[in-house]
Amino acid sequence: MDISQYTASPEDIDVLSTYQIANFFRRHKSITKDDCNRAAANIASCPVSPTLVQGESSYTVATNTNQRPKVVQFRHSALNLKLMDKAQQTYGKLVPNCEPRGKLAEVYVYKMDLVPGVAFSRARPQLLAS
Repeated sequence: MDISQYTASPEDIDVLSTYQIANFFRRHKSITKDDCNRAAANIASCPVSPTLVQGESSYTVATNTNQRPKVVQFRHSALNLKLMDKAQQTYGKLVPNCEPRGKLAEVYVYKMDLVPGVAFSRARPQLLAS
């Protein structure tokens, strides 16, 4: 039985990410996408663009550079950095280094390493195909 037909396609994930970005900025009216992109470019010292996969309560951009890639994430709520440290001890390089960068308006800002590879949500259809 091929259950891949029941998984979201990469195109579906793209639509979801677009929706989540719009929803993030509807919820945080005191900032704009341009505000976040400018702040992230300043933090990373290079141009940035939104990542392919977005979270429900954050807006994430990645650096556009040949240097070691980074992401800057704007979050609705603060990350538990102690839990991040524990996760990193357990899972090593699968968990990014995370540096708090204060707040932009009411959202929390973090600079992190970009974990390389394809997001599971985008690869899942191929992994589940017969």
